[in-house]
Amino acid sequence: MSPATGGGGGGGGERVSLEEEEEDEEERAQAKEEEEEAEEEEEEEEEEESRREEAEEEEEESRREEEESEREEGGGGGGGGGGGE
Repeated sequence: MSPATGGGGGGGGERVSLEEEEEDEEERAQAKEEEEEAEEEEEEEEEEESRREEAEEEEEESRREEEESEREEGGGGGGGGGGGE
């Protein structure tokens, strides 16, 4: 086995590294929180889009059913002309 390379840090740097470690932890926690918020927002947007598509499909189906019922009633014979003066 070969000996480990690289020396250990100086004694005084330990405090700085603890502070840096705490800052890194805070940054990681904040990044994770932001990522979770972004995921939630994306899910909400997908749900909203899904609801919108569903509403459009229902509206389209309603229109088709209305057109079918009009055809079944014999077309309802076109609308009357406007009253002239």
